[in-house]
Amino acid sequence: SARLPAMAAALLAAGVALAGVRAAWVAAPVLAGRYHGPIEGRVVGIDRSASDAVRYTLDRVVLPGRDPARTPARGRVALHGPPPDTEPIPGTRVALTGHLAPPNGPVEPGGFDFRRMAWFEGLGAVGYTRNPVIELAPPEPGWDLAVTRLRMRLSAALRDRLPGEAGGFVAAVLTGDRSGVGLATTEALRASNLAHLLAISGLHMGLLTAVVFGAVRGGVARLPPLALRLPIKKLAAVVALAGAAFYLALSGGNVATER
Repeated sequence: SARLPAMAAALLAAGVALAGVRAAWVAAPVLAGRYHGPIEGRVVGIDRSASDAVRYTLDRVVLPGRDPARTPARGRVALHGPPPDTEPIPGTRVALTGHLAPPNGPVEPGGFDFRRMAWFEGLGAVGYTRNPVIELAPPEPGWDLAVTRLRMRLSAALRDRLPGEAGGFVAAVLTGDRSGVGLATTEALRASNLAHLLAISGLHMGLLTAVVFGAVRGGVARLPPLALRLPIKKLAAVVALAGAAFYLALSGGNVATER
C-alpha cells in the first residue's frame, strides 16, 4: 500500500533534482551592478527590442577593467544610436560604448520572470547604446554559427525581394527573424489577436511536413519502377521528418516550435 506513495515521492524528488542539475548546468556569470563603458563581443543574434530598436546578442563579451571570470558570457544590447551601414554577419566581432545591467526580475508577484529566462539562455547582462557600433573583425570560419548565418542570409534575401514590412513578415514566418517587423505592426497584430502568426509553431511545422510528405510520396508514386519496390510512404515520412528538423534549426528552435 505504501509502494505508490513511495514511487510518487521518488519521482517528485527526481524531478526536483533534475531541475537543480539543469539550473547548475547552464550557470554563467551575471553582471554585478550597472556598467557604462566600452563593450566588445561577437554578434550571435539580431532581433528587435520592446522599444522597436535593433538589438544584438553578443557572446565572448569583454568589459575592459572587469574580471574576465565575472564577466557575462553573453549579453544583449539595443541600438538606440546611429544604425550600422550594413547588418553584421553573425560571428562578426564588434565594439561599442553602452550601458549594461543585470536582467531584471518580475515587476509583480507571479509576473513574467525575465531574470529566470535570461539565466537559462545564458544572458548575464542587458542594456543599450546610443553610440555607433564599430566592426573589429570579420566572422571567423567555423560551424558553430552556420545555421544562424543561413537564417540571417535568407532573411535578408527575403526582405530585399519583398520591400517593407511584407518582407519582414515573411522572414519572421520562415526563419523566425522578427527584426524586420516594426513595433506598430506587432501592436496591431496583438490588438487583432493575430500576433501568434509571427510565432513559428506546430501549425507551421505541420504544414511543412504535410507538404514535403505529399510531394515526396506523390513524386515517387509517379515512377512505377521505384513505387513498386520501395516503401514510399515510409520514405516520404523520413524525408518529411528531416525537413521538419531542418526547419526547427532554421527557425531558432523556440519552445513553440519544439513543442
